[in-house]
Amino acid sequence: MELVFILMICILLGLLLAGQWIAFSLGSVAVAAFMLFLEGRELLFPMIVFGKIASFHLFAMPLFLLMGEILLLSGIGKDIIEGISPMFARLRGGVLYTTIATNGLFAAMCGSSIAAIGALGPSLIPELAAKGYDKRIALGTLATAGTLAVMIPPSMGLIFYGIIADQSIGTLFIAAIIPGIVYLLLLMATTFFWVSLKPALVPPKSEVGFKFALEALLKLWPLMLLIVIVLGSIYGGLCTATEAGAIGVVGASIIGFLKKRMSWRTLVQALRNTSLFMGVVGMLVAGALSFSYVFNNAGLVDLLSSWLGHLPGNSTLKMLQLIGIYFLLGLFMDPPCMTLLSVPLILPFVIQQGFDPVWFGIFQTMCTELGVITPPVGANLYVVQTLTGEDLTLIAKGTVPYWITCIVMLILLVLWPGLVTWLPSKAL
Repeated sequence: MELVFILMICILLGLLLAGQWIAFSLGSVAVAAFMLFLEGRELLFPMIVFGKIASFHLFAMPLFLLMGEILLLSGIGKDIIEGISPMFARLRGGVLYTTIATNGLFAAMCGSSIAAIGALGPSLIPELAAKGYDKRIALGTLATAGTLAVMIPPSMGLIFYGIIADQSIGTLFIAAIIPGIVYLLLLMATTFFWVSLKPALVPPKSEVGFKFALEALLKLWPLMLLIVIVLGSIYGGLCTATEAGAIGVVGASIIGFLKKRMSWRTLVQALRNTSLFMGVVGMLVAGALSFSYVFNNAGLVDLLSSWLGHLPGNSTLKMLQLIGIYFLLGLFMDPPCMTLLSVPLILPFVIQQGFDPVWFGIFQTMCTELGVITPPVGANLYVVQTLTGEDLTLIAKGTVPYWITCIVMLILLVLWPGLVTWLPSKAL
């Protein structure tokens, strides 16, 4: 079985390195293994795959994606920046804090780090440049702030994990609230210490009256209300994540039409973008589920768990060592690929070590986000480079202090799992 496991992984990596689509690579390896080890169960294969793709829980993903697309095409990103920036204008490096806060707020409506940077970057980058911010700290902050999108619900990463790991998406959203807020505050604290140590990197603070800042913030009340309704309905047990996503789509459409930035043509474009994305996701889920089913039923997951069990130290130290494993994966894979490959293999081991599957969802989602700010694959780095035309090395250097903050956040999650599990226990 050891030889079979190694052979399957080598074939899979070979297909990926050869440029084959992730879904087809996973699916082809799974089909071959299915025929070799699970003969007589062939009819189960399409039933398992279709059953998951047609599930009610998966429908949460296109709904939240559609909600984000509607808000994105309605130009809400600029409204968020104008509403939040006066709050931090009195702080040295105020636009950096604005960058983090606006990404946090947009994350509560979108759930995609690339979409968040794409929506907010075109407005934030000229402001950072016009006020004389050092390029390294400005672009590094923007690239890292985008990672908030997968830590603050509704997160596409958590929905993806929930589907693969068969966990409640609503519970994952509730569990992510406290870690998401803590992570946002840690990013702001990192900015504060960086600016304090090297004040020459940022311009002097501005003088903005408290009344003006409050008035600007109050203009965001429709968006705030939408977030409270969507997430509050999940936390209060009134709606499932899928139902809350439907409410979010209706609310986002109303806001877009009231602001006169939404048309039926825009709505059709949002539907088209969401459909194209979900076509890709559907194939990924099909490949991942078939791959996971073979590994579980052929006994290969137990084999991997026994290997991981030989990692030195107690359960806590073993979880800390998983950070290193995910870091290595992040050098070569994007977050969806890491989730597809790692969750079916590592989750049984994590449960054996006494950790909750919901906790692992937050932990592994945070681990995968290390990859988006780490060269050579770091997606957020390339998005910022596309928007600015700056050297990739310069942007990557600007993320280093925040990269350390990400590691600190992961260590906190391992040492205090209650950061994740406490709120769901109260909600239930």
